[in-house]
Amino acid sequence: MLGAATAIAAAACGAGDGDVSSTVSSRPATAGVAAAIKARLQKAGYSVVPENYPPRSTPHPVRSFKIQVDFATPESFDFDVFVFDTPAQAALVVRRFTAAEKAFRKQSRVVADGRVVYVGSTGSASAVLPVADFKKTLAEAEGRTRLS
Repeated sequence: MLGAATAIAAAACGAGDGDVSSTVSSRPATAGVAAAIKARLQKAGYSVVPENYPPRSTPHPVRSFKIQVDFATPESFDFDVFVFDTPAQAALVVRRFTAAEKAFRKQSRVVADGRVVYVGSTGSASAVLPVADFKKTLAEAEGRTRLS
């Protein structure tokens, strides 16, 4: 599904508007964060697939993947997860995403938690992102719900 997340990610590309290179990298910890999120989403029953982040964008996530939520219904959307080395990098990307997201307000949501950026987006400019489902998926990704 190609949609708002791709457009937002492309618009979020850039360099020079925030110095995040001086922050300390912690790739093993970052990989652990990504693995935990992926495991929670898989436990919730989602198929997790790699997400292509624009290769020239900076900062570039250490890990990125996505799931499709309700893919067989008209309320379907992609839920993208981008894990960065540092919270400063994630914050910079969120600022860029938020500026780009204005054109897709009804189709997308962007949320950050530390070094992780979550993006929910529909594949259609006419579709509306089901906010309650996005929040539920976000809670599952963050481990804030009980999964049976």
